[in-house]
Amino acid sequence: MGPWSRTIACSWLGIIGLYAAALVVATASVRRTGGEAGWGRIMAAFATMHIAWGAGFLFGLVRFGPRWFIPLPPPPALAP
Repeated sequence: MGPWSRTIACSWLGIIGLYAAALVVATASVRRTGGEAGWGRIMAAFATMHIAWGAGFLFGLVRFGPRWFIPLPPPPALAP
């Protein structure tokens, strides 16, 4: 809806900007405590991790979501 609604487009840009700012802060924190690793590599690692986990969550939600609404049969009774 972003291309058709200025409010939604600005909201998405704000969210992306906040994520980018948090990414820079986290990268600076890790670099300060972790040594002389490159900024780009750390930022790429954080962004890749978040995109992969988010995509996996959404994929699982679409694939396995309908199972939440199907009643399961009761488990079999255990023998005494």
